[in-house]
Amino acid sequence: MPESPNVIKSWNSAIDSLPECNLRDYIFARSAEFIINNQSDSFKKALPEEFIKAYNEGYAEGFGKGLPKALPNTLPNQEQEQEHKQEQILLINKSDSAEKEEIEEKITSSEDSLLIFDEQEETEQKPKAAVKTKSKSRTHKFDLEELPEKWRKYCQVMRPDLDPELTFYDFKFYYTQSGGEDKFRSDKGWNQCWQNWVKRHVQRKNPFLDNPNLGKGTNVPSNNPLAENCPQDKIIACYHEVLPNNPPVIIWNTEKRINQLKDFWRALVLDNEITEEQKGLDLVKWVFSKVKVANSLNGQGNNGFKADLEFITSPNNLPRIIEGFYSYKPQQQR
Repeated sequence: MPESPNVIKSWNSAIDSLPECNLRDYIFARSAEFIINNQSDSFKKALPEEFIKAYNEGYAEGFGKGLPKALPNTLPNQEQEQEHKQEQILLINKSDSAEKEEIEEKITSSEDSLLIFDEQEETEQKPKAAVKTKSKSRTHKFDLEELPEKWRKYCQVMRPDLDPELTFYDFKFYYTQSGGEDKFRSDKGWNQCWQNWVKRHVQRKNPFLDNPNLGKGTNVPSNNPLAENCPQDKIIACYHEVLPNNPPVIIWNTEKRINQLKDFWRALVLDNEITEEQKGLDLVKWVFSKVKVANSLNGQGNNGFKADLEFITSPNNLPRIIEGFYSYKPQQQR
């Protein structure tokens, strides 16, 4: 709502910047109607002539006659709206066939806009408790398990530099297990949320590329106590969380498996200079997410193979997983 008549007068400066089209005239007419029916005479008199002209033309000849000398002070009730519609129908009957389509289009636009206003008025008049109940039925927490195809295409078009699957994994993790887990949105709201996420998202860089510490190996002496305290149970929990469809860990008490997981953890922590356990576990999840989108390791390959934790943490397989080797699709034979 404009704060004063001077604000309405300032609309003059925006008129020339808008292209002449039906949408501009529609906006002028609707804005004029809103001011005419809700504000004092000082506000009405401040309306630029273009708004008044669009208002008169948009609601047919004679509607709102005498602007701005005699302006209505209240919103039209339903009976007035019906009378107005009947007047326009009469105008259609009196007009020749060349003008009928134009007037019918104006009536349709007018009715659609009135419907919008009716819904807004009804929402405002309803008790607050009723509005809250309606909102709960329309909104929900984020519940998608897989990346929708239309979301994938949007990411590929808008941000070809991003990996859609990894971006979706970050999005899903944030809104199910991190800062956004208490957010409620409608389906349309989640779609818009995804688009905003894609636009501003910074893809996590591969922590193993261009790393000056890479290649030091697990035998390098370290002053980092975290590297020597492998949280085996938590790593296994991360594996089950990120890769629920891969073979579950049932037995992990052999010396070989325990030492292999220790070396895996130590390499991640030392090579990336991590000093906080949670950041180390986040990096572990990042590695597992690479497996999640690798067709050759998630069961979507030709042989249906699904990598287990021992395969993933193997010193021979880990570099190939990080490099995306298993994500490459075989070339089709001609």
